[in-house]
Amino acid sequence: VKSLKDLKGQPVALNEGSISEFWFNVLLKKEGMTEDDVTITNMTADDAATAFIAGQVPAAVTWEPHLTEVRKGGKGKVLIDSTTTPGLIVDVIALKCDLIEKHPEDVKALVKGYYKAVEFIKTNPEKAYEIMAKGIGGYLEKPEDFAAGAKGVRYYDRARNLEFFGTPEKSEASDLVNFA
Repeated sequence: VKSLKDLKGQPVALNEGSISEFWFNVLLKKEGMTEDDVTITNMTADDAATAFIAGQVPAAVTWEPHLTEVRKGGKGKVLIDSTTTPGLIVDVIALKCDLIEKHPEDVKALVKGYYKAVEFIKTNPEKAYEIMAKGIGGYLEKPEDFAAGAKGVRYYDRARNLEFFGTPEKSEASDLVNFA
């Protein structure tokens, strides 16, 4: 498999109903394909990576640390990663309206703390990755592993959030939701 088109008629392991499936469908659409052109094998992103590395499926949709394992281990090829679709996969902090109404000062503190953390990542990346790695643990417990996994991550500062959410008339956020 050297391109997405080579997946036609092939099994692809991914987690149905997840961001993995959404992202894969976007990639297929760009190639003039749909899920009907492949055979989806439903499994978690971790299991999909394991099945791919073991040679049980020719393709899998997964994430770090599995992409790095594939790149380093020679057990296959990373065909495409999310750096090719910037802004498509986003994380958000969502709060219920009643919580916002009952605790507006806490919400303001959360937002202020988030922006402070983003600035710290920009100005002190090594220390920031050390702190985040310690908090995450597991396969990202080493700061260098966390930094490698975060290479394609763009932490939105205040200016980027304002740009992303735009105005009620036009915003990347609403365009993305409508596209999805």
